[in-house]
Amino acid sequence: MYLRIEIAPEDRPFHRFLWRDLDQQKVPEEYEFSRVVFGVNSSPFLAQFVTQQHAETHRTEYPLAAETALKSTYMDDSMDSVTDDQQGIELHKQLSQLWKRAGMQARKWLSNSPVVLSEIPPEDRASEIDLKEGSLPSIKTLGILWQAAKDAFTFKVQPPDNHFSFTKRNFLSKVATLFDPLGFLAPFIIRAKVLLQDLWAAGLDWDDPFGEALVRRSRNWFEELPELAQISVPRCLQPMKDELTISSSLQTFVDASEDAYGSVVYYRNVYPSGLITSVIVAAKTSVAPLRAISVPRLELMGAVLGLRLTKEISKALNVSDVVFWSDSVDVLWWLRNASRRFKPFVANRVAEIQSLTSSNQWRYVSTENNPADLATRGVTASGLACSEIWWQGPKFLKKPESEWPENLIQASSSSQKEFRSRGRFSKAETNKGQESTNCGYDK
Repeated sequence: MYLRIEIAPEDRPFHRFLWRDLDQQKVPEEYEFSRVVFGVNSSPFLAQFVTQQHAETHRTEYPLAAETALKSTYMDDSMDSVTDDQQGIELHKQLSQLWKRAGMQARKWLSNSPVVLSEIPPEDRASEIDLKEGSLPSIKTLGILWQAAKDAFTFKVQPPDNHFSFTKRNFLSKVATLFDPLGFLAPFIIRAKVLLQDLWAAGLDWDDPFGEALVRRSRNWFEELPELAQISVPRCLQPMKDELTISSSLQTFVDASEDAYGSVVYYRNVYPSGLITSVIVAAKTSVAPLRAISVPRLELMGAVLGLRLTKEISKALNVSDVVFWSDSVDVLWWLRNASRRFKPFVANRVAEIQSLTSSNQWRYVSTENNPADLATRGVTASGLACSEIWWQGPKFLKKPESEWPENLIQASSSSQKEFRSRGRFSKAETNKGQESTNCGYDK
């Protein structure tokens, strides 16, 4: 893609270089790059800007292609979904014509529809495709393995060999090979994150060998990596493709433990037939700070993390109906009070949540029905693969709202007084004169 974008003549002197073909006796010749250069810090921005501007310029002629280029393209890879085969064929045609206008060629096409692939010239398909065999390959998209035939994501990672040296440098390098941008494996990866934090707390240098206990924990985690191949995450967020949805909503669950806090978001759809589906969209976790911090405050940090994650998902999916779930009564009561009543740590986070949501959007869920609990405590790879609550959310999401668990938190003043009388409202968090705590293709 870079070499198809020309540098303006007046800017070429800034991309000048000398060349003498390894002959030290030869007087160097001067050259100037006429195309965008690999390795220059600004090159990725320039390439993205030019391609997006090109798509915007031709949006009227190629509306489908322009939408894909602007919203579903990462560098030179485009990944998008359409409703049927005919629209898929049309998208291929428009994208091919759009990039041809820019002197580029869309190639390495892959689709889960053989009908669409049959309309794409063989030389432009991904090299692994052979329609005569009747099967579609699995390829990596942004680090995740996509099984085109099943239209599902999966993971394939091998543990280190027997000669692996357990040092902080090597451990971090191996963990980084497990790329999970959507957080599907959050309950499994959080165990490695906590272990990494323990390595820092132990004061180990980058190449210091682990102690016996750390080696055992690390080896146990690595040995579970092959079991991730059992996981298959459906890519489609609306399983009933032939039915229009009556309503769609995001269901966000947040939680925290002494080791970590996190959030997981589900996409819930209600269909005319009465069927209700719920599928995982994304999750995110973070380890708890090393300094001492109360679990209720960690729960509040998890709520903020869930809010920010949901905000991005809501923008991407264009869904405005959002419900948040927490098993922390403290957090739910903080959100039903004025943020100015609390000390800065709580006040700032409560204010951020209140600026984007209303207290009625936050509901109570028991710990056993909170899938975010898995993301903060960690599970094994095999346990994650068969965890229905993690991949689809709690069972009540597939029921009408009238059958959802009763929300224990009520906004009435009488309920607040009753709750305070039971000693569940933390006076330590109120600010009563106390000192504040500062806290698929390539072009």
